[in-house]
Amino acid sequence: MSSLAVVSGEQTTEQFHTGDTNWFDAFTIPSVEWVDGQRYGMVVTAQIGGDSVADLFGMRTIHGPIPTIFPGSTHIFEPAATDAHYDYTYVHRFIHIAGEDITIQIQTANAVQTVSGDSIVVEALPLDGDLVEGTDYIYAEQDDTASPVDLSDVFADFAVAGPFTPANEGDNWLAIGCYNWLVNNLTRNAEFQIDLDGVASNLISEEGEDLDESRVYGSSRAHTLSSIAHTFTIQARDDAAIALNNQHNYSAILVIRLNKYQSHNFFWDEDGVAYSIAEVYQQIGNLSIVPLTTGRYVSIGSTSFDTQGASKRANLRIQDGGITKPTGRDDHRDTNSYDPSDRNALFTMFESSWNANETIDIDLDSRCNSIVGGPLARNRSLVVFSLELQNSFNNLPQYGQVIMQPTGPEYAQPLSETGDIFPQYAQVIKVSPKPLYGQDFLKEAQDDQYGQRIVRD
Repeated sequence: MSSLAVVSGEQTTEQFHTGDTNWFDAFTIPSVEWVDGQRYGMVVTAQIGGDSVADLFGMRTIHGPIPTIFPGSTHIFEPAATDAHYDYTYVHRFIHIAGEDITIQIQTANAVQTVSGDSIVVEALPLDGDLVEGTDYIYAEQDDTASPVDLSDVFADFAVAGPFTPANEGDNWLAIGCYNWLVNNLTRNAEFQIDLDGVASNLISEEGEDLDESRVYGSSRAHTLSSIAHTFTIQARDDAAIALNNQHNYSAILVIRLNKYQSHNFFWDEDGVAYSIAEVYQQIGNLSIVPLTTGRYVSIGSTSFDTQGASKRANLRIQDGGITKPTGRDDHRDTNSYDPSDRNALFTMFESSWNANETIDIDLDSRCNSIVGGPLARNRSLVVFSLELQNSFNNLPQYGQVIMQPTGPEYAQPLSETGDIFPQYAQVIKVSPKPLYGQDFLKEAQDDQYGQRIVRD
């Protein structure tokens, strides 16, 4: 049994910037935490807000002392409401370069306005060594940032991962997709979805507010796959034929084999659940797990908010034993609908530590400011997996039990764990310690001068 040297971190103290239009560092994982030359599959999620409905605000992910923007990571938007934050989800594979920090930045296009970033979480899986492409994960991206591609009113294929053939029948695979499009039309929605072998799910549909916008969103779900050839595809279109098309700028999909990890579990239901009471969180998905070992676990939740009306605001959170994680995630709205046809992307993620043999209850909750018109939470997904790898003799489908109902949720019966290390610190960076006889030991933990918690081997 071995631990992946995952690089991860979070910023749960809201960051603000005003007074100029420069890009401001909201969260950084320094170069010393990365392995030079290592290839990583990185997922970034955050909330971004702005205090004006007439100005643009931005978030992006960069690397290096002279900022190099990761392709397709720049999110520029005009808020529909000043009390709403908007989700940011970015997926990318890269090789780390010596001396380069990875930083999430925020910006206001008007110096007198204020931009904010909160609930910033980064998870970066090392893709070399223990993980084999085509066997333990697949990845694809389509980078059109040099020449954006017009959307039509018919779904077109963009990032295509596959075909690939799983080695084991019935293994569970987690697909995480991200989409970046340029707004060129203020009356038609851009739509994105994840297609698996001709069957689409996770539809996101949104109308733009400003012709200078660039939206970056994401979604996820787990699948149980047979040992035949499969292909995952990010697809996109405009929701009607128009003269000025929205444009595909970048998309990526990372698919990981959950059975590679010692413990995992997932919940998925495509059907919509109605919000029953305004401004009250309700459970839209849940799972329980009994971790096999004490260690680090990642939880990922997503849904598409079928607004059924303009100016609908919704939140998404995950609770671990009744406690929201990351801390403060439920302090803000996650979105505000521009149009009654919007299906806004909601995505959240966190890492924590759980003890072995304890039952862990994980809830996916959402709330909406108004139930007029019947807004729905669709494509509800919750996945938990360990960062501890399976023993070679145990690298088989865990419990192998999957219940699938044609009109109901899918449940897989594996395991997982999560919990906060050093919760008194606003910002935590963690690097997997080396295992010793199946145990993870914290060899060194120190605080730097910025109140940032860094955990090293």
